[in-house]
Amino acid sequence: MERSYSTAAALAKLSGEKNPTIARLRFDDTCEVYMVRDSVWKAAGLEPMEGCICIGCLEKRLGRRLKPKDFPRRHPFNSLPGTERLIERRDLDDEETAR
Repeated sequence: MERSYSTAAALAKLSGEKNPTIARLRFDDTCEVYMVRDSVWKAAGLEPMEGCICIGCLEKRLGRRLKPKDFPRRHPFNSLPGTERLIERRDLDDEETAR
């Protein structure tokens, strides 16, 4: 990302472009982009926004499976598409939603 940003900034300077495209991101069923509550990061020995970790590795650190309540509902990352594993952990199933 740093290299992409530096290259885009240099090209923008040369061309006079004010808002260069630095990177294109795609979120689909192969991604695990999410946010969990600060208490979950802490329990895993991590700080919020300290880096990236897949759901499986986070669960291994926690010693348990993630639950829907671990994910803040209003965080924009938690409305993105994701792997089946992420969606199973993050989203309430129909039975829980009906309660």
